[in-house]
Amino acid sequence: MTTQNNTSVAADVSPNQAEFDAKYITANEICQRVGISRPALQNGKRKLPPPIIIPGSQNQLWIRAEVEEIINAWAIMNKARPGNKSGAAA
Repeated sequence: MTTQNNTSVAADVSPNQAEFDAKYITANEICQRVGISRPALQNGKRKLPPPIIIPGSQNQLWIRAEVEEIINAWAIMNKARPGNKSGAAA
């Protein structure tokens, strides 16, 4: 595995997939990084620019460069919340 733009990319991933993964971030990846559930993401989406919605599906994507700082700040705030079991701020 190699790391590219905070995303783990398997060595056998096609160059096109690696380019896509470097440019876009999915709702699932945001949930994992911030430490929240999908419903919490739905409630907190006002923090993010409007998503790219894939027609015919419920998949949502964002342009990684546009949301990276927001996600990092959101993750820090979420970890610092009282009672958060995923690791309180030290």
